[in-house]
Amino acid sequence: IVPWTSNGAVTQVFIENLSLIEAETYFCNVRATDGAENISAISSSDGVTIDATAPIGGSVIDGTDVDIVYTSSNNNMIGTWDGFSDVLSGLLYYQVAVGTSVGEDNIHPWEQIDLTSFFVFENLNLDNGITYYVSVKAFDEAHNASEVVSSNGVTSDQEGPDSGNVVDGIDSQGTEWVMSSTDLQASWSSFSDPLSGIEFYEYGVGTTPGNTDTKGWTNIDLETSVSITDLSLSHGQEYFISVRGIDQVGNVGSHSSSDGLIVDLVDPVVLEVLETYSELSEIDYMNQKDTLTLRWSGEDELSGIEKFEVWFGNA
Repeated sequence: IVPWTSNGAVTQVFIENLSLIEAETYFCNVRATDGAENISAISSSDGVTIDATAPIGGSVIDGTDVDIVYTSSNNNMIGTWDGFSDVLSGLLYYQVAVGTSVGEDNIHPWEQIDLTSFFVFENLNLDNGITYYVSVKAFDEAHNASEVVSSNGVTSDQEGPDSGNVVDGIDSQGTEWVMSSTDLQASWSSFSDPLSGIEFYEYGVGTTPGNTDTKGWTNIDLETSVSITDLSLSHGQEYFISVRGIDQVGNVGSHSSSDGLIVDLVDPVVLEVLETYSELSEIDYMNQKDTLTLRWSGEDELSGIEKFEVWFGNA
């Protein structure tokens, strides 16, 4: 390739304008001549193989085993990759980065790492609702760089679902009173999560809005109503049913509570019923066959009397 050429007394040489062949191994031979024209034995290098071909790119996912779409973190990300290869000299190291678009490194600048298959990016500054991309490039023993391969992006979801409306009872009209000492019902609507979406709801029961001193938070999947049994409710006590949403990445939303309902376990009382003539006192006999006046009074200590029902007959 290059014939014996004098290099003076200099111990290095830069050779250019070569036409070396990919995958061929080349050796450098050196000999020395002294002032008396004695020539040394030839010393040879261990050879260098030409590798001017970049490594083959692979694939990159956000997360570890499964490609994730959302993360609840505001400072950490994980990228995992495989499929990078180099058929000649082999891979030497990777460089990794994070950015707000494919191939960018404006969040985490390019960093050289060993031959691992994943990397945890820490101490980042991730904003809610923004999508971030992990990018990877491989370098071989000859320091050729592969193409940049990026993930399809992961969005930071740092906020729980928005709360909606909760009413006592199954229908949307709600109710104010309950006659059971064990059972309550509620329904809800208008909860939402604009990013990862609601994974499930939780409900709880308490003596103040948002409190769960009667029944702790309970998963009810994606149902929008509940019939709660086996409670221990006290007469005259007001109870509130609270609901909150949990999104796909575990963020817990703020709760909404019903208006509250009061347990009324005591029946109303109807006092003495009187047959009368107009304003007269009670009578036992009357000379009219077509009219009758009945008078009574009633009371209810808690919810009050909503209506009376009257029955009249000969038994």
